[in-house]
Amino acid sequence: DGNCSISKLSRCQIVKCLYAGYEVEEECKVGDWVVFDTALKDLIVCKVEGVGEMSVDTDYVGSNGCKQNFLKKHIRHASPKEIKAEKERRMWAEIGREVGDFRYGDTIRMKNVAPLIVSKKVNNLDAGFVIPVNAKELYERGEVIGFQPAESFISFGGGEDA
Repeated sequence: DGNCSISKLSRCQIVKCLYAGYEVEEECKVGDWVVFDTALKDLIVCKVEGVGEMSVDTDYVGSNGCKQNFLKKHIRHASPKEIKAEKERRMWAEIGREVGDFRYGDTIRMKNVAPLIVSKKVNNLDAGFVIPVNAKELYERGEVIGFQPAESFISFGGGEDA
């Protein structure tokens, strides 16, 4: 019982806890990041939106198109590394890409380097600075601090005729 204090335990229960160990059930609250471990060995990292007696409502949208809830006994709190990875996955998903899916025309920013344009044509120097190495590789090494997808570029075309 989550409302039990040690003063209410019998001597036998205290000895059992000390000898066999005990488990502290960490409570979930709205806004917490949790992990649901599926039977398929996939981890679902999601945010808690509501807490019931036996389950939690989450922001995870299942294959049925509905937000899912999970039994409390099948979830755990997400680690900082899992939370960071999920936030990153969601950011990429918002633009319809997998994590690290840099494309021709994207502009990436790196620490202490001018913006670089992802290009398949290494000798195309008139397109700006060109990355001579794999952008995904730079990203995985933690050297990329941000990027602008090519599809978000706004063209003011037609100005040369004025």
